[in-house]
Amino acid sequence: LNFGTVGRDFRKEAIQKGIVYLNVFPYVIWEMQDQVNDCNAGTLTNNDDDSVHAWDEAVAFYAGSTVGESYGTSTTGKLQFALADKRCENFKTCGVNGDQTSGESKQNVELMNLFQLGQRLLLVGKCDETVPVKDDIVKQMSVPLIQGTLRYAYKQATTTPSKPMKEKGEGAIFAAAILPQVHACSPAHAKTVYDNMNVNYNGQVDFTP
Repeated sequence: LNFGTVGRDFRKEAIQKGIVYLNVFPYVIWEMQDQVNDCNAGTLTNNDDDSVHAWDEAVAFYAGSTVGESYGTSTTGKLQFALADKRCENFKTCGVNGDQTSGESKQNVELMNLFQLGQRLLLVGKCDETVPVKDDIVKQMSVPLIQGTLRYAYKQATTTPSKPMKEKGEGAIFAAAILPQVHACSPAHAKTVYDNMNVNYNGQVDFTP
């Protein structure tokens, strides 16, 4: 891929989305693991200035600082909290039951409950019990990435987008973010996603179920 020829739309989406979904997303996971490590070592505040828990940092990296003053209002958000609320409108997974097309995503409802549960377990030294909570958080954070991959695969396969390189850039990054988990489940299915969504593919995306 020659980034000098793909155009601004592609570069913008690849850079902006890549920063969040290929960098911040795994860093949230690392911060949670860092806190579990600190818990096992008996040093819950083992950070640069010994004042901020790594678990709190994970929540901060997930939500960002611009999601609005009221909980659940992410119209100005830039990180994954906002992404979950945007994608739930497309897939009807908003609301506490995940059956609405507006409002807070079910994933964010679940995630905030899980983050709080993990915090409580850590504070009482239940390090091992925090690990499955961390794993459940990763599953919930992955849902909007799957939704994004499906959304932009569908757009490329069944519509004539006004900005095709924009949608190609978004789809490629969403797919790249979720591919490691897909590969862990099925290398063959991961290859199908990669073949259709990678940045160098110039053919028609096959969205056939």
